Amino acid sequence: MARQLTFGLGRNDRTQAIIDGSIALADCEVIIDRSPHEELFRLALDEQRHDVTELSLANYTMLRSAKGCGYVALPVFTSRMFRHAAIYVRDDRGVQVPGDLNGKTLGLREFSNTATVTAKGLLSDDYGVKQESIVWRVGRVNRGEQAPILRRIPADVSARPIGPDENLSDLLALGELDGVVAYDPPACFLEGRPHVRRLFPDHARAERDYFSRTRIFPIMHLIVIRRSLADDGALCAQICDAFEVAKRLAFEDLCNPRALPIMLPWLEQAIAQAQEILGADYWPYGVDVNRAALSATTRWLWEQKLIDAPIEPDRLFAPSILNWRPQHAAVVATTN
Repeated sequence: MARQLTFGLGRNDRTQAIIDGSIALADCEVIIDRSPHEELFRLALDEQRHDVTELSLANYTMLRSAKGCGYVALPVFTSRMFRHAAIYVRDDRGVQVPGDLNGKTLGLREFSNTATVTAKGLLSDDYGVKQESIVWRVGRVNRGEQAPILRRIPADVSARPIGPDENLSDLLALGELDGVVAYDPPACFLEGRPHVRRLFPDHARAERDYFSRTRIFPIMHLIVIRRSLADDGALCAQICDAFEVAKRLAFEDLCNPRALPIMLPWLEQAIAQAQEILGADYWPYGVDVNRAALSATTRWLWEQKLIDAPIEPDRLFAPSILNWRPQHAAVVATTN
């Protein structure tokens, strides 16, 4: 009888083959929940609803560090993103370079989401902007947005919530904030409101420079498995294999020269540029190849006082899977 497993996954090209059943797990019946990411995270953090689920790297690390997490990570990273583009400022507040943010008032949705941790980390590492030097306003970014889930606020920062009927975008447009850190662009930026711009106008150039210096392509989400299943090394390896093969299928589809799989006219050039800068497999799975990115995030969490003690990246993952290597995945994963 097939083992039934519930998966909580966001839909993207890396997960599509698992969601649509193109890739199956041997002797397993997989039931997919495609709720929005924030709902998947809530279900994982508050209810431990699914056997395997996508989860924010920062929030998972916080729980793992506190030894209160019912999940253990697998080295599969379903979301990665540079976060230079996530910092928005007013151009009439004397913010010409990133270091000018010291002493300013900035808005954010929450302190502990991975996008915010990453943005604060790069500001600290590269420009000397520490979170303690900023006055923070916390709340929803845009109107109609779900209220944030506040997991932890560092004790030594100046932070207060915005009003229940307020949002950070409106406050930025009105000049009540000097800037906003947000993974979703503030509406005032998209609307072209006066004096609102990105801190890094050519953020792609800044991100390429960042990678060339650090070799870090920041990880946002990873896959975790229920702790009661984590000692099953064969199951963990099979799940990692499935995600690796799904990623390969997505890349093959992305490179299809007959018909563009996405609405990006210069897709071929974009892929070539990504491979030239980041490497042939620019979205790698596995622990060792991602050690720089994982170490940066765990260090930022410690520096930002979101975890109580440093944690080594290896401690995040199921011991049975630390030596898993993606190059062997095609041999094991089963396709329908």
